[in-house]
Parts: sequence; C-alpha cells; structure tokens
Amino acid sequence: MKFIKLSVTSAACVLLLTACGGESASEYASRVVQGFWSGAVTQAPDGATSVDTALVPGETAWIIFTNGTTATGFAKIPVTAMYTNETEASVSGKGFYFKLGSATRNNISLTGIATTSNTFTGSSQLGTTTAFNLSLKGNEAYRTAPKTSDVTATWSGTTGGNTVTVTWTVDSVGAVSGNSTTGCTYGGTIKPNTAGVAVLDVAVTESCSGTNKTLSGIATLTSSKTGLAVAYTTAGDAEGGLLQLAKQ
Repeated sequence: MKFIKLSVTSAACVLLLTACGGESASEYASRVVQGFWSGAVTQAPDGATSVDTALVPGETAWIIFTNGTTATGFAKIPVTAMYTNETEASVSGKGFYFKLGSATRNNISLTGIATTSNTFTGSSQLGTTTAFNLSLKGNEAYRTAPKTSDVTATWSGTTGGNTVTVTWTVDSVGAVSGNSTTGCTYGGTIKPNTAGVAVLDVAVTESCSGTNKTLSGIATLTSSKTGLAVAYTTAGDAEGGLLQLAKQ
C-alpha cells in the first residue's frame, strides 16, 4: 500500500482564504493533510519498521504497519484537520489499532503537521504504553484517480496467517462477488472515491455459516495495477482486517 502531494496554494490565496474559488480555512486544511504518506518508523507496535498512510476524504487516516514486506497491523483513525498557516495544516484524532492475525484491538491516537512541501511529521500513542514518532513523505500517486476498469478482474490472496484463500471477482460496474476456502461468500461494491483521488471505497458483506458482517473501508492499487490492498473494519470498528490481493 504505497501512498500524496498536494499542489501549493499561493500565500496570498491562503491568507485571504476567499480566493481560489472561495476555499475556507477548513477546506484548505483538509486538502493539505489528505494523501498518501509513508516512511520508516521506530518503536512502533508489533515490530513494525515502516508505515504507509492513506489520509482520505472525510478525514480518516488508514495506517498500514509493516515489518519488511509483512504487514503486521493497521489503524483506522478519524482526524480533525486545522489550518496552521499558508504552508501547513495540523491533524489530530483517536481511533483503533488492529493487530493482524489476531482479535486484538487497541486505542491509538495521532497528532501531526502536514506541509505543502510534501512532509508529514507527528506522533502516535498506542494504548497507554507505546509511543512513537512519524516522519513521512508524500506520494504524487494520490492525485491520480483509478477507474473501475482498473479493478475489473478476479483477485485472490491469503489471510488468517496464510491459511485461508479469499477470491473476489469485480465486474465492470464495481460489483463484487467471491468466496473463501473456508466457505464464506462475499458480495458488495468496490468503486473509485468520488473525490477523484487514488482511493477506492469498499463496502462488502461477508457471509460465513449464517453470520453476516459488512466490511467497510478503502482499497489502493499498486502502480502496476496488479495488486490490491483492502483495509476494512466491521460495524462500529469492532473488528478490522487487511486483504492483499493479486490480479489473477
């Protein structure tokens, strides 16, 4: 999940906050903080050494924690963006961290400063004991919106410690159908975000042995468009997961 740079608004435009189409301070802040941010991290949970963050419209940060090439966990954090000055905006929020391969969920917070020069610095607190700093760079890919045709294919990947294979087929209008090797079935949609950024919105129902769960989240494509990373939570963020799917 590689993720940002936003165009630099002129100082005059930002200071007036009425130029550039009448952009308000809150709209400016939202625009600056959104994007794909990634970088190395130390003292992060579960041995993670790097993070990839998608801060998407609606001001939600989806943070994937990785150790080498293995994803170890992810966080979903609703944030508030605030205008700081003509080149910076701040974010802060609280959400949940999910350790992959387990039922573990923990509280997590995030504070940071995003800049128009494509940097994000901040800190995060997991639970009451684990604190770590973030120093991230942006990725221009955030401004290139995917098309439904980019995901019109059959996708497959493993979950549950590589013990379960999940297969999704996406049709030409973004409808999802699929199954898993444990007998679960899937149905729903995966469609480009209406803001025109490099994120797809996911709403898929998983049915397993008569129990239904709605998986709501985001997906991002690799640059080759052959890999699809899906981060999701269930209702009330009670559970969360990450699917890393490859085009078949």
